[in-house]
Amino acid sequence: FIIEYIKKNKIDIINTLHLKADIYGTLLGKLAGVKLIFSSRRDMGFTRSIKHIKFQNLCVDSFVNSVIVNSNAVRDLVIFREHVPREKIELIYNGIKLNSLIRYENSRRNERQRLGIPNDALVVGTLATFNPVKRYDLILKAAKELIVKRSLSKIIFLLVGDRRAFFPAKKGLLLVYPLLEILEKLCSY
Repeated sequence: FIIEYIKKNKIDIINTLHLKADIYGTLLGKLAGVKLIFSSRRDMGFTRSIKHIKFQNLCVDSFVNSVIVNSNAVRDLVIFREHVPREKIELIYNGIKLNSLIRYENSRRNERQRLGIPNDALVVGTLATFNPVKRYDLILKAAKELIVKRSLSKIIFLLVGDRRAFFPAKKGLLLVYPLLEILEKLCSY
């Protein structure tokens, strides 16, 4: 079905993300005659065991035109651990144009009011999936240090992520720090 879909829609480029897509997407793309196949590495390989890497190297990597990485550290790991040649790797940093974030002071006040954040509070935030590899435990340790030990009462920790993945991580975080009362209420938008 997937091969037929690719052929019918004349798909010329496939970009895969994460292990299963890297394997299945690459193989199906090759079988369908896709001209360009890119495999992406977006993290430090937390879910890739040596067994997965060997299988991928043996069965898939020769079909990939390029491996796209998002940092020097990931590039170096892919070269070292997966033995992908440096010339086959493209580095594209994650990022946004900072000037797109520049807003008028009224917009800032409106957003703070909408979220119930005082205008004079310091906001520390993170935007990531709620996944243990993102180390939210360290964010909570920092929060405890700043709020309890340094007496910074006007500080808000804004943790933004995928709502579907939130609840398992929330449970784990609360188990790690059951006495930490940083967030008075949890909101999902």
